[in-house]
Amino acid sequence: FEDSAPRYGSKKALKRLSKQFEIIILTGRQARYKQQTDNWIKRHFGDYSIIHASATNAPYASERDLSKVDYCNKNNIDYIIEDNPYEIHEILRTRTIPVCLAWSVNREFINHNKVFRGNWQQVANYLLGQDWKIPL
Repeated sequence: FEDSAPRYGSKKALKRLSKQFEIIILTGRQARYKQQTDNWIKRHFGDYSIIHASATNAPYASERDLSKVDYCNKNNIDYIIEDNPYEIHEILRTRTIPVCLAWSVNREFINHNKVFRGNWQQVANYLLGQDWKIPL
């Protein structure tokens, strides 16, 4: 993944969002990729806070690992931008509002009444209050 490019629109969207929100990058990537993940994020996005959590259902998670859902609960996170359908279902059980990045694996959230789903530009517009329509 080190040579991969960020998703189209993600840099611009995060820059826009950072003017109104504190941005924390919460990654569920395995611990053995911590340094590569940190380097990739810093190279492409700059110095946002990076938190390493286990994916909620990660088979490699240890009891010490804080899951994404646990992190959101413990830190009163208002919104999380997520693309993993399992994580979104788990987050729906918390006070955190999931915002879903459009991805082929999470089509079930198209027109979901509690989850906004869209591309990076649509997600930024939604969170900034500029577009409250759920894209089709």
